[in-house]
Formats: sequence, C-alpha cells, structure tokens
Amino acid sequence: MDDKVENGSILHHLLAAYSTLLFNYPGTVLLVTSIITTIIPITVLFFNPLQINQNPETGFDTRDTEYSGPRLTWEKVAWNMQMGNRVVLSNTTMRKSRLKRSWADELLSTFGHVACYETAIPGMDYLTQFVVEVNSYDDLFGLDYLKMLCSLDTSLNDQLQLFANMTPYRNIWSLPNYLSCLSPNLLTNCSFIAEDDVQFGRTIIDYCRSYRREIISCRRDCHLDCPQCSNVPNNCSTQMIFDLFYRILPKNLNTKPIYINGFLPIFTLSGYRSQGLSMDIKRDLLYNGAKRDSLLACGAALSVFIIVFLYSLNIFYCIMVAFVLFASVLSALAIYSLFTVDFPLLNLIIFVLLLAIGSDDAFVLLNSFPVDVTSHSIYQCLSHTASAMLLTSSSTAVPFFTNILSSVVVFRCFGLFAGITLVFNYLLEISLLPAMLIFQYRYIQRCMSWRIFSKLNYIMHDLLPFVIVSGRYIWISSLTVIVTAMTYLTYANLQFPPYNPLQLFIDSNEHEWYDNNAEKNFEFVANKLQIPIAVRLIWGLTRRASQSIFQPDKLTAVQHDPKFSLRNTTDIQALALKLRGYRELNFIKHESEYWPERYLTWSRNFTCEPSKVCCNFTDENFHENLTDYCIRLSTAYLYTQYNDTPIYDNTTFNLVGYTAMIPTQLKYSHRFANLSHSFDLLRNSFSDMNYGGWYTTEWTLICVWFDLLKSMITDCRQSLLLSFSVVAIFAFLHLRLKSLIALITICCIVIVTVGCVTTIGWVIGVLEAIILVLVVGLSFDFTLHYGASVPNIGCGKHRVWLAARKSVIPVSLSALSSFAAGSSMLIAETHAFHQVGVFLITLASVSWLFATFFFLPLLSFMLQSTVDCEFCREDSAMQINLPMKEKSTFM
Repeated sequence: MDDKVENGSILHHLLAAYSTLLFNYPGTVLLVTSIITTIIPITVLFFNPLQINQNPETGFDTRDTEYSGPRLTWEKVAWNMQMGNRVVLSNTTMRKSRLKRSWADELLSTFGHVACYETAIPGMDYLTQFVVEVNSYDDLFGLDYLKMLCSLDTSLNDQLQLFANMTPYRNIWSLPNYLSCLSPNLLTNCSFIAEDDVQFGRTIIDYCRSYRREIISCRRDCHLDCPQCSNVPNNCSTQMIFDLFYRILPKNLNTKPIYINGFLPIFTLSGYRSQGLSMDIKRDLLYNGAKRDSLLACGAALSVFIIVFLYSLNIFYCIMVAFVLFASVLSALAIYSLFTVDFPLLNLIIFVLLLAIGSDDAFVLLNSFPVDVTSHSIYQCLSHTASAMLLTSSSTAVPFFTNILSSVVVFRCFGLFAGITLVFNYLLEISLLPAMLIFQYRYIQRCMSWRIFSKLNYIMHDLLPFVIVSGRYIWISSLTVIVTAMTYLTYANLQFPPYNPLQLFIDSNEHEWYDNNAEKNFEFVANKLQIPIAVRLIWGLTRRASQSIFQPDKLTAVQHDPKFSLRNTTDIQALALKLRGYRELNFIKHESEYWPERYLTWSRNFTCEPSKVCCNFTDENFHENLTDYCIRLSTAYLYTQYNDTPIYDNTTFNLVGYTAMIPTQLKYSHRFANLSHSFDLLRNSFSDMNYGGWYTTEWTLICVWFDLLKSMITDCRQSLLLSFSVVAIFAFLHLRLKSLIALITICCIVIVTVGCVTTIGWVIGVLEAIILVLVVGLSFDFTLHYGASVPNIGCGKHRVWLAARKSVIPVSLSALSSFAAGSSMLIAETHAFHQVGVFLITLASVSWLFATFFFLPLLSFMLQSTVDCEFCREDSAMQINLPMKEKSTFM
C-alpha cells in the first residue's frame, strides 16, 4: 500500500513539475520541441535516406517459419541446379552465364499465320489474355463487330513483332478466327470472313451448345491424340469447338452483358516463370497509383483540419495540429531509417490512419483546456487528458508493435513505422499543443472569438444526453439485435479471397476485373489454376535463416549440412529406401527410380576386374573408401539431371548433398482449406527425412502463398488477443468497475465492424488482415473518453447524463474527423487506400454509435447510486428536465 502511495506521489510531482514547466516556459517548449522533431530527423534522413520499394511483391513472404528456410535455400540454389549439379556454398550469387531456358522454348518453332488447328496448343492457358464486353449473345455475331475484333492482328502487328523471338505463335485467337475456321470456305484466318461464314459458324455453335458439358468433360484432361467424344456429334468433337466453349465463350451465354475471352500470341510473365503466380502488370502500375492516392491524403488532411478549425475557431491551434502530425511522421521516418532503409508501399497508408487517430486527441485536449489558465488548472487538465490520451494511443500502438513479431517482413515494417509514429504523436500532443494554447493565451489575441453553431451545440450538448438516458431501454435492445445479426453475418461471410488472392487495385479497375471474374465466367481458368504440386527433396544443404528483422535480403549463407553424407553403401541404401517409400505414397505413385536406387542396381551389376577399382558393393574386392569414386564414375553411365542428382560444391568439388523432385497428385488452390489439406499431407509424409534432409514445393510461390496465409491467421489471432488484453488492463486501470461494461461494448464494436465490412464484400486478404488487427485498439477510444467523464457521485442516470454532456461533442467530432478522412479515400484507385477508407468510415460510425447509445445507457443501470445526488434533490420526479433556455457553445 505504501509503495502505491509513493508511486502515485512520484507521478503527481512529475506531472505537477511538467505542468509548471509548460506554464512558465511555453515558448521555450515550442521552440525546443519543434527543433528536435524537425531539424534532427531531417538531418538523419539526409545522411540515411529511405528508399520506397516500387515492387509491391517485395516483403510479402515469410521469414523464420517452418517453410521459409527450405524455400529460401531452394530459391538460392535452384538457378545453379538448372545449369549443372554444382552449388556455390556462399551468400554470393553465381553470375548468370546464360538466360534461363523457358519452357516456351521447347514448343514448336512456328505455326505461321494460319489460325486453325486440330490438336491442342501447348501452353495456351498461359498466353496473354484479353476480355471483351458485348451487350448480348446475338451481338457477338455482328459482321462489323467481328471485323473490328479481327483487326487487332493488324493493329498490334508492330508490337507483337518485338516478341517474335520469344514465342512460336503468330495469331491472335479470338472469336472471329474461330468462326473463320468453322467455315466450309477453308479460310486461313478472319481477314476474309463474310456474313455467310459468320452464320454458318453460329449455326454450329448453337447446335453444339447443348453438348457443352459432354465436350468439356471429354477433352479437359486430354492434350494429345484425343479420341472422339462419345455421345457427341462428330462436328462438335473437335479441338477448336472444345477451346471455343472452354476458353473463349463464357459459362453462361445468356447473360447481359456477355464477356468473351481472347489470346494474344505471347506468354505472360507467369508463363515464362513456368506457370508462376505473380502480380504481373498490376505490380508495375501500382507504384504510380499509390503515389496518386497518397495525394488524396492531402484532401483527407484538409477535411480534418477544417473540422478542427470549426470546433476551435483557432487558426493557430489548427496549424499546430497539422504540425504535430507532420512532425510525428518525420520523426518516425528518422527512427525507422535506423532499422532499415526499405520503405514498403504498404507504409503509405499510415498517413491516412494517423489523420484519424491523431485528430481525436486534439479535440479531447481542447475540450478539457481551462478558460482561466494557471499552473494548477494546466495540471488539472493534463491529469485527465494526458492519461486518457496515453491509454487510447497505447491501445492503438500495441497492435502496431505486435506486427513486429510477425513472420511476414512487410508486416514487421508496417508495425514498426506505425507504432513509432503513434508514440511521437502522443508525445507532441501533450507538449506542443498545450504549450501553444498557453503561449496564445499569454501573448496572442484570438482573432476569432465569436460563438457559432448554437443550435447544433444545443442538440449535441443538451438534447442528445437527454435522448441517451431517456431511451436507454430502446437503444440497448435495438443494438443488441444488431450485434446478434452481425455475429451471424461475420460467421457466414468471413473468408479468405476465393478468386483474387493479391488484389492491388479496387474491384472496378480493369486490371483487377479478370482476376476477380475469370474463374466465374470461363471454364478453363479453374483448371489452369490447379497446378500440380511437385515436392523438392534436398539433403546436405542448410536451411537459410533471416539475419535482420526488417531487411528481407539479409539471410544466412547456404552451407553444407554435416548431418548428411554418402561415404559408404549403407548411406546410399538408406537414402534409396527412403526415396522408394516416398515414391509409393498413395498421393504420389511415381514409378521411375531415383539415382540412389539406380546406383545400387548399377553397382550390383558392375563387373570387377583385377588390378582395377571395384565398384560392385557385393564383391569381396569392394572397399567402402572408394564409394565417392564409384559415385562419380556412375554418373558416366547413369543419367542425372536437375530433378534427380547428387550435389557438389562448386569450389571443392566435394559431394555435399542430393536433390530429387517428386511429382504428386495434389493440385494447387487459392482456397486456404484445400491448400492446408495438401500441406498437412506433405508434412505428415516428409517430416521424417533424417540426415538433415528437408522438403519444399518445386514452385516456391505455392509455399509462399500458403505460409503467408498461415502466418496471417497466426498474426491476427496473436494481435487480437494481445490487443484485447492490453485494452482490458487499461480499461480496468482507468475505469475500474466500469471496465466490464467497456469491454462488452468493445466486443460489440468489433463484431459489428467486422460484420459490416464482410457484408459489403470484404474478404480477409493480406491488407484486410492488417487493418482488422487495429479494430480492438481503435474501438476503445470513444468508450474510454465517455467512461473517464463519468463523475464519482450522484445517481447512475444523472452521472451518465453529465458524462454525455461533457464528452459527446469531442467524441462526435473525433468520429466525424475519422469519417471525413475515410471518405476522402473512397475515390482511391488502389485497394489499400480504398479499404482503409471503408474501414475508417465503418469503425468511426460503429464506435460512436455503440459508445454513445450502448455503453452509456448500459452504464446507467450498472453504476451504483450515491445518496447525495444534487440533481435528484432538485428534481423530485427523478427525471431529467431539458434546460430549454440554456444554450451552450462549442467553446
């Protein structure tokens, strides 16, 4: 007890001393603080400038997880393995002596300009695609429209010539070319198409349309020498008819408008990456889009500053609020640069969040600032506002800082920058803002001192508290129904992205339309995405680990793992037995033997001769110390290659490892549940590799995506639990017995907010996961301000009424500023800024609604009434009478 009193006394003296310092030297505090938060950060950034990473893919992978180490090692050595069986055991990249051979190079050399074909076109799904919108199915067969679409061959000829050496194809496969190939006039392409050709083609399409399911089921998995489809007419059982229904025309031909697909004769970046999942052109366009949307933050700032000015009618205070936000960001950038100079594009959304978060405390401070400025009154003001602002800032900063514990690098950078920004914002708000108000009170005359908005102020200050208390039964019951409904909607709608896992632009953007709608409209897309999952097994190389929390490129070197060796036949037999077991797994069933198995057969059949080295391990002349020589000798007889080979050190030429690629029957899927099932199967099957062996997916982006989703789930759960724990502790410390009602209110706000955003179409992508982590901390602000304003004496009803009168205006204006900042982002073109805008609008509205009409009414029932209630004595009827003649003002 004595320790608590002593600690309270220390804090009391510190706050009193700080209040005296602000009161006596406001100009000095303004000058010194401004220099520290501007000149010093600018100097730091000058000598250590940040670099905005224009590639949004960077950092969206994991570090120090179960899957990241093997994946990073395989990414490091895969290039070397494509050129031979030697690896560089260092952290330097081997100089590329030749271009990576694309699988497209193995296609046929040329197809000329004849658009028609009888067998499947290799790799067609990975050609560049374009989608055209047409009013209706009938409009597809207009001759003028088809000729216009056919003219793409001529219009794009010069551009396509640039890819002549990179692709074997020369034709644009679109609806006009398919109709020309269906024509009985033997047209080579659509350049010669006429009306009778169009009508003949439409007749065949309409006739074969009723067999669509049978045609697709028959040929979907056939790529060479496909037989005639049973129960399908002969003229409908061709490759071009199949491709027309499978790849060109949408699933539903009766929709209006209707979308048709087309293929350009060049592979996408994904195609040249062997069917990789990447952001492609969206990645290249995002940087400029993010820069344009960053300018919208200026509009959001302007709207917030207008609200601050209308509330304060103090231009100096408004300017100082702007300076506080600017100095907070500048100082945070300087500190951030000491950890890493890489600045991901995701960090740009902090500017918008800061406008909403930082302006809230400005209203609270001004609302509590005394009219008669003395050292004691400043102390009284800060004793209330500084602690409340500390709690709200801490409850928001904790989720940010929690992201530093994430396995995703870009989340770590985001959490670091956002958390530091909030720390500086709080420090400047309790120093610069009160110092400016004291300085203005002492030396500057207010140029605007008249009172406005008296009617609005009457509604908010006098009428609204009456409505809150008088209708508390209605508010509690109505909002409880809303919470129940939103709980169901959250459960029903909360999911990962079903179609577009890495959305960069808003839904209406043309570059997102295909990713969002292709699988819904075209048959081939779902099969295209179901890429077979191949497993890469590696023995003898160490997993790479991160050497820096915030710098993704700083990794440990790939080294030889001494746990693995092939020094004797027993080692090779153990490895062969392990590989045979893997080949016989139910989801693999791979018949071809791997090198260790083939080596044992070769060795067993080796004919030993006198005075020569014997490599037959069953022969009595065989010596185990010759195993390494025999292994090297066997490579002259046994074929080894990228997918099945011993690994040698490029410097010492020692045998250091072995790698094999095992195909499986598993398929890739964007859906986390399906992908999780596949990875669980892999973990259970390959967890016992022994001798330092490990596995990863051959196509590393599959592993990246699964590990990213898994980390998001872990990070969200961890951040939400920690945030709620911190909020619960802060609520108890500041609100005491009122904390239980506050926590119930916060839970309701979180549920309704999540329910609202998922109902309007949110899915839990990478960005949404970061944003939703903040909902607990941000939902605490308004509830805390109301709870801190409740007086200690009086009946429960009147205590709530007084709390509403004191805080409803600053809380409402804080919600309005967040709403305004979010509204400015609704016209953003990038997904990140738009989703932040939607989130701010939703959270501000829901938080204000529940803090005002749920927390306060519920509190009126739970507060214990004291015997001495001034209002109850004045009003024997125990009712709150509206002071109709009393008109308050904003100030």
